[in-house]
Amino acid sequence: MSAGRGFLDFTAFATCRSLPAHSSLFHRELARLPDDLFVSYAEPHRFTGTWQICLLVLRWSTTPQLLDPTRTQDLCPESHRLLVGDRQILGAGFSRVLPGTRILRHADLPQAGVLRFHLCLDGDAGAVFESDGQEVPLRAGHGFVFDHSLPHATRHDGPATRTCLIVDFQPSRAEAALLIRTRGGINLGPTAEPQRAVEEAAS
Repeated sequence: MSAGRGFLDFTAFATCRSLPAHSSLFHRELARLPDDLFVSYAEPHRFTGTWQICLLVLRWSTTPQLLDPTRTQDLCPESHRLLVGDRQILGAGFSRVLPGTRILRHADLPQAGVLRFHLCLDGDAGAVFESDGQEVPLRAGHGFVFDHSLPHATRHDGPATRTCLIVDFQPSRAEAALLIRTRGGINLGPTAEPQRAVEEAAS
């Protein structure tokens, strides 16, 4: 299942496996979204340039008013229906990075047993994502899963805006058990929440 500590094979996860086939749907509904629905990422010390997000699904937290997904859901009804129909998905939205932007190396604070899937909807080879020392180019239609408790970063040197669909999800019990067996855990970074209960449930 593992392609290294930084990245995981997205086809090994049922939640992510079919999402690239819906890229045209996500891209079509993304085009309906006005610029004012995209808000600057809330922690400006983490990036230089322009990094904006637009929330579509959020199950695990109180939604800040600034990120209220209601309008996005109205404008992207099929995308919302598809994503919210999978109970393993805890959160999803669009992330937009403009040329020249750097998202500085950082580690997130995921809930125990939660991984992140990126599906690039537009952009070019000038955009690169790095996780735990490994790099992948961000090209339209390409996806990957990574452990966002590990250090990761993005640089965008291409000429066009890069937009990704981001999905936070819980692996199934069988998928979690395989991760624990093959790499020693689901989240390996220092910022991961304690996950003993999650791992015991998967064993």
